[in-house]
Amino acid sequence: MFQFFHKKGITWLILALFAIPFTGCVDDVNLDDQLSNSSRLVLFCRLCPQLDTTWVFLSHSQPLYGNGSSTSSMDVLSDGMVELSADGDHWVQATFNTEKQRYMLARDEFPVEEGHTYFIRASHKDYKTVTAACTVPVQRPVEARLDTVEAQGDIHMGSIWNLPHKDAYLQWHDYPGEDNYYAFVTYEPVDLYYGYSESQQWFIGYYWGYTVLSLNENECTYVSDDGRDGQILRYLTQSLLPPEEENTDYESVYYLAFLDRNTYLFETTMGESDSYFNLFLLEPMHAHSNVENGFGIFGAMTLQRIN
Repeated sequence: MFQFFHKKGITWLILALFAIPFTGCVDDVNLDDQLSNSSRLVLFCRLCPQLDTTWVFLSHSQPLYGNGSSTSSMDVLSDGMVELSADGDHWVQATFNTEKQRYMLARDEFPVEEGHTYFIRASHKDYKTVTAACTVPVQRPVEARLDTVEAQGDIHMGSIWNLPHKDAYLQWHDYPGEDNYYAFVTYEPVDLYYGYSESQQWFIGYYWGYTVLSLNENECTYVSDDGRDGQILRYLTQSLLPPEEENTDYESVYYLAFLDRNTYLFETTMGESDSYFNLFLLEPMHAHSNVENGFGIFGAMTLQRIN
């Protein structure tokens, strides 16, 4: 008796499993209305005391596929309102710059200071108002520097460099007793090297320079001191040399950026999402956001020049 029902149960189980792919395709599901109704504002802003202008990018979320998807990579909303505040009570409205397609506030209109908390809100007639807050990191005495090392036969980006060459290592001493987040930043005259027009130079000029772990060469653009509090952090830069050793017609300037936690989480989760995006049957990561009622990031950084 047990054997009969056991075999019969297995038979029904097999039939049920075969039926799943077919029953799952009986009804078409139209998500266009749901996606359009759930569209929200997307805000991107990174405060920095060393920069003479605060820029805010404002867009909206949109479905990747379907009738509601956009033909352009990103839709800029020029008819919204963006305001920033240093206390949450008094607000300064940003002006939309048609040339750069960003909202802007000059330093004399909205000064940014290390260690201070700032607030932002953005509104548009078709979307819910979004809000966010962030605290600007404080620069610490970390003694950041670039070391040049003669090398031969090592690996860069998966290729063996057999000819003698110079590698540059970025090194600094983590400030102890607190959570710190870093990035390696370069500034270059991009109109000369990258071919961008002068009007684009301001917001393209600051690049996150790629650094790699000196042991296994995994990409490590954004660095946390988690588990390494107060230690010396040392990373191999993929292609950058100290300014005095560059063989170029222009000077690159290198910075160690101190990031707030929100910026660090946003950038790292964005990188993880990109790596999963085109892989079949893998769930993509969700990018970190500190924007209420919307998406994006309101973060901050300070720049310390590396001598």
